[in-house]
Amino acid sequence: DASQSSGGGGGGFTLQWGLRVGPTNALNISAMLAALPPGQQRVVLPAGSLLASQTYTFVASMTAVGWGLTSTGSLQVHVLRSGAPPVLSVSGGTNRSVYRWQSTSLRVEADASACSPNTTGVNFAWQVVSGPALALSEKTVNSSTLVIPSMQLLPSRTYELRVSLVNLGSDGSAAADGFSASRRVTLRALASPIVAYIAGGDRWSSNASTMVVDASGSTDPDSASGGFDFFWSCSPDPCLTDDTSYLLFNNTPRLEIPAGSLRGGTATQDGSGAVTFVFTVLVSKDPGPRQSQASVTVTVFNTPQVDVAMSVQGGVQSKYNVGSRVVLQGKLAEADGVLQQLNCSTLAWSWVPEEGAWGAYPSNVFWTLESLSTAADGLAITPKAAAAGGSFLVALQALCDGVAVGRSSMTLLVNGPPTGGQCSATPASGTEVETTFRVECVLWADDAEDLPLLYQFSSRGGAGGDNTSDVPLSGRIVSNSLSLPLDAGGSDRTVTLLGQVCDSHGACTDAQGSDVLVQVAAQVTSAASIFNDVVSKAMGVKDVETVLQAGRIVAGRVSSAGGSRRAASDVASLQENLVRSVINISQSAIYSSDFVTLASSALASALASRTLPAAVYHQDAAAFLYSLAYECRSQGLEAQSIPSFASVLSNLLAAANLTSASDVLLGRVESTSEYVGGLLLRNRLAGELAQSMVSNLFQLQTRRYSATSMDGVQLSSVACGTGARDCASVRFRDVTSLLTSSILSAGGGLMDLQLITWDLSTKPAVNGTVLELPMLTVNLVVAGSAEARALALAEGPRTAPPREDL
Repeated sequence: DASQSSGGGGGGFTLQWGLRVGPTNALNISAMLAALPPGQQRVVLPAGSLLASQTYTFVASMTAVGWGLTSTGSLQVHVLRSGAPPVLSVSGGTNRSVYRWQSTSLRVEADASACSPNTTGVNFAWQVVSGPALALSEKTVNSSTLVIPSMQLLPSRTYELRVSLVNLGSDGSAAADGFSASRRVTLRALASPIVAYIAGGDRWSSNASTMVVDASGSTDPDSASGGFDFFWSCSPDPCLTDDTSYLLFNNTPRLEIPAGSLRGGTATQDGSGAVTFVFTVLVSKDPGPRQSQASVTVTVFNTPQVDVAMSVQGGVQSKYNVGSRVVLQGKLAEADGVLQQLNCSTLAWSWVPEEGAWGAYPSNVFWTLESLSTAADGLAITPKAAAAGGSFLVALQALCDGVAVGRSSMTLLVNGPPTGGQCSATPASGTEVETTFRVECVLWADDAEDLPLLYQFSSRGGAGGDNTSDVPLSGRIVSNSLSLPLDAGGSDRTVTLLGQVCDSHGACTDAQGSDVLVQVAAQVTSAASIFNDVVSKAMGVKDVETVLQAGRIVAGRVSSAGGSRRAASDVASLQENLVRSVINISQSAIYSSDFVTLASSALASALASRTLPAAVYHQDAAAFLYSLAYECRSQGLEAQSIPSFASVLSNLLAAANLTSASDVLLGRVESTSEYVGGLLLRNRLAGELAQSMVSNLFQLQTRRYSATSMDGVQLSSVACGTGARDCASVRFRDVTSLLTSSILSAGGGLMDLQLITWDLSTKPAVNGTVLELPMLTVNLVVAGSAEARALALAEGPRTAPPREDL
């Protein structure tokens, strides 16, 4: 296919095909090519025309019409014999160097012969063939992608791994006449740089007080055995008096300098008599040895000063990502009774950036101030996109009756994301399901300490989607390309394939999308055929991305299916197979936050047909979603926004509503809803989806306990008023009044996922025309509302927690 050729100077071009000598049937193939029209860009050779074990080099000669300029391109094709071994390629190369603190992914792709006989699939197997002992993850040891979690490799050691590929016969064992192939990967674990750190930041101090310079917070990301060595220096030299100068020669993480031990030397003094000293520590540790240096500037006054120390919640990081919340904390160290000496009537705090007040920093373009005040001992700030790649000094001052008597400052580095590259998709057009579209990201660069880069892919505008929301096609993977089928959904459509490039610290760049035209096939492939031909085969090689994407295509066709009872049975069987394929393929993946998003999105698609009653696989889907939520909590991902969690729950509720006996499913949905709500995942639901879920829950309640229908039932009584803090229950006149209430609507805002945490285990009170629905949740927060309402709802009276606890 030479259709991607370009040029011609505006006059177009012609193509002429040829074949280099070599194959035994070269004359026959050359004759076929010579018979082609001069402008044909795509050549299809009949099956059987190429001979096994031969290599063919095809040449296309392009000539610009009217210019006489010529360019050539060639493509070499190796024709495999039946059962010939596939070609294995490893993304990122077969010689890799990684740091021990990084999670490492080794991804292999196989280009196998389609004519190998008696095969039902292939099997991957990874093993360590040399180097220190290494236990490979059971989840990925038989997958096309091997994941080695962080801290598993020994620093400064080399590992050699082998991945083997064997095709399987009908009984699931290696086929007697099948193929096998292997590839070796050399993996060197680098000793991570240590991080020297002096607590408290740059500061003011008094020569009349004891001063402490503490580097005990220095860290080793590898957690290697052995201790640190500390080598101290100070400028201008000499800093200390003769009788205390020995302190700098101590191999100690903590210098404690007695009062009166600092001397001015040649430092410049201002009108206050202050002298500036710079203390530097060189920290060293084996293996290597590895070394790191940190410095702190101390401005020393003869007048009393309070020691202000600044720290970062969660520990100091080398870089902070755009959008990540940074919480700084200050404290006072009362040395030698300084606070009593100052005799302050008011002691206050003041946070100051190096460029002035926060509102003029400048115009607050670099940071978002999260704290309500800059006059407290804590400060929460979030770097904006404009801050990427920059360094910023933040200072905290202690004020005695409005006069600064202590100061500490810290420089924060904001991580810059990868830059300079592009992501593109090929081919420009193709047929749904049949064409494998490829999106590839190249030429991206970042700081050496931020490597390796990871890639995440998504699509927009595909069948069943829209032009505003993105459908995840992968988690963050080491491969810079992804090849997947796409669906047209009944009519030719343009699909935008997107790539996101992230560094090892999590800073990401969204590349400009690349459009492809997905055309409807002349003969539409059935959902069952796609499942058997694409999903099942991808399951065999544990190709996570293809299983989930092809599963979405099948789900789209399942959702639109209908007809006879037999057809409905086939649809239910396909949906069950889809759900189980999502669950099973996920056992071959490591549950990172991006994979949780990918898997829950695929599960929501698999359950999108809302006309099928609940079955056992719905219960399994609820249990699987619970496991994803559990992984979020175990990895500290509570703040990760995963809207597809709500979509899965909504689809499960719809299935439960179509089933008379659905208590088991309801029980699992209830426990999952409560668990997800308890995670405070900050999931936001579109108003329409939230209302649909509430309606489903009401219907479930009335049918589950009283076998009544919502039709004609009026739910009338009073509701908790605005600002109510302790309600035993909330009552609405009818479903419409609930859906349009300030709790749910608020100008069409987005709903907190905890809205669905209803207490379905308790029978609602039905008194006449009033239905009283108990709820467990205490957090019904509507984005954009004037106030965040907290309603504690339970069977008995219950008081809402303070707002700051929400």
